[in-house]
Amino acid sequence: ETRALAVSGSLAAAVVGGQSTIGAGSVPGVTLPTSLVVLEGRDDLFECLLAADTPVLARRESGSLVMDLRTVDFEDDQKLIDTVLKCR
Repeated sequence: ETRALAVSGSLAAAVVGGQSTIGAGSVPGVTLPTSLVVLEGRDDLFECLLAADTPVLARRESGSLVMDLRTVDFEDDQKLIDTVLKCR
């Protein structure tokens, strides 16, 4: 949650509780609680983030862009922030 709050502050995003799927879905129905960084109404950034020099894989939900930092190395948080800001 601490990391999500730091990243969200740099992006003017929200932090919400959510669930991460374990093992890319190899363990159906098993999840871990996580804190999600949500850019409300910004699912338009999805394609740009995928095509970036440092691609960012997020998901789209109800018109928003959702990022789960659970699988992002903490050393890459600034790269993620920079990439999202370039796509805005």
